[in-house]
Amino acid sequence: MIDLKEYRTNPQKFIKGAADKGHTIDRASFDKLDEHVRTSKQKVEELKAQRNTFTEEVDALRKASKPFDHLIQKVKGFKEEIQQLDAQIEQSQKEFDAIVLTIPSPAADDVPVGSSDAENVVVEEIGTKASFDFEPKPHREILEAK
Repeated sequence: MIDLKEYRTNPQKFIKGAADKGHTIDRASFDKLDEHVRTSKQKVEELKAQRNTFTEEVDALRKASKPFDHLIQKVKGFKEEIQQLDAQIEQSQKEFDAIVLTIPSPAADDVPVGSSDAENVVVEEIGTKASFDFEPKPHREILEAK
């Protein structure tokens, strides 16, 4: 997964990196969901703080044997609103995570860009390649045989 903080500060690096790898980034959806999730989480935290303030007031009124029913309704309202926002955040977070997982990490600056695997450059080979007196199976076939 990419570093979201770095993406937010330098999206062009990731857009170029994705293009170099033949991918595109759905930046509009990323930005929209990112903003929605972040602002919704902030709103939930604000609502929780307000709910806690009212809960403290209810406790103080209860200890003073004063009426507090009007505050109970407000606390319940906060609870319901928080639950609704949490459900929205969960759905948006899933969509956001799905987009983030499609963003490839940019290659290092010294990595040559090619249009196909044929243009890959061997930088270094360590050791000698194994030689077999048979044709090795691809790893996929070996895994499927188990």
